[in-house]
Amino acid sequence: MAYETGSVASTEELVSKLFTFLTNGVIFTTPWVQDNYDAGTNKASIHLGSCYVHFLWDDSTKMNIGVYQSLGYLTSGTQQDSHTNDSGNGNGATAPVVSERRAYFNVAGPWTKYHFFAYEDTACVYVVVEETPGIFRHPFGFGNIVKLNDWIGGEFAYGCWWNPNSSYIDVPSALWHSMLLDGSTVATNELVSATMHVVGMPNGPASHKWGVFTSDTSLANDGDGNGRVPLWGSSRGGPWVRELSWMRSTHLSSYKVLIPITVAYRDTTDTPDEILFLGQMHNVAVVNLANFNVGDEITVGSDTWIVFPWARKLYVPTGSNTDESRNAGWAYKKVPNP
Repeated sequence: MAYETGSVASTEELVSKLFTFLTNGVIFTTPWVQDNYDAGTNKASIHLGSCYVHFLWDDSTKMNIGVYQSLGYLTSGTQQDSHTNDSGNGNGATAPVVSERRAYFNVAGPWTKYHFFAYEDTACVYVVVEETPGIFRHPFGFGNIVKLNDWIGGEFAYGCWWNPNSSYIDVPSALWHSMLLDGSTVATNELVSATMHVVGMPNGPASHKWGVFTSDTSLANDGDGNGRVPLWGSSRGGPWVRELSWMRSTHLSSYKVLIPITVAYRDTTDTPDEILFLGQMHNVAVVNLANFNVGDEITVGSDTWIVFPWARKLYVPTGSNTDESRNAGWAYKKVPNP
């Protein structure tokens, strides 16, 4: 378990620093394995266990990093969306990456600061980037959820699409955003959504290996042409967020509301849909930032958490046409390096 922060100049440096961090055998008892890192072709691949994640970026745009997930790695010459059992989200044919699942930044680097959070007990990784002072992206994360019950899968990957359209950029509840494991998004027509490895969900398509986080009914197929199942993630919705996110915590009280991000399978063959809980994201939670500053460290028991806005802690009632996520935030558990 480890945490790292620092400055970063570009998309390529962000990926490079993350790989150096994750493959560090001093920090991690079981480090991640670098399958490929090629600065010439702007491709990189890494895995731990059966969670394989691949990246593609472009030196000219410097604002997007393609994020791909599979269950295996082939060769350095393989397109990033064509590794073994690809999840189906992400166009890995060529750079620049301007569509499908990606980390999208408003501006090219250098950026103010990055934060890496990695947890060895679930082999999961979260990345936060402060683009300019006060404006954040949660560009990608991957690893395993904390599973409930006994089922095959649990490996996930997500990008970040904070839609820059003037109709959505200052509306944190807009369905055209996609962040973390986000079951609220309807942006699947661009295949920007998070995916998770799931096998054997009841009433799912034959031979399915993947689920996609969305409230849309258009799920597309995985890289092998198999159907995918709908997944529900409560990073921006769900009963806990709707009922509890109005509660304001404070440094002055021991009462700090950290709302878990639960994960479920949505069986659409029933009316109404049947929701089957699968687990939750590890060491990240939804938090109301009303009484916190961005980047504050808060203490809950013996644990320290760092809080960040979804995009920017700002509320302009008449509309700002700029990044604005009001008091909506996420808290990540900070674990000191060994």
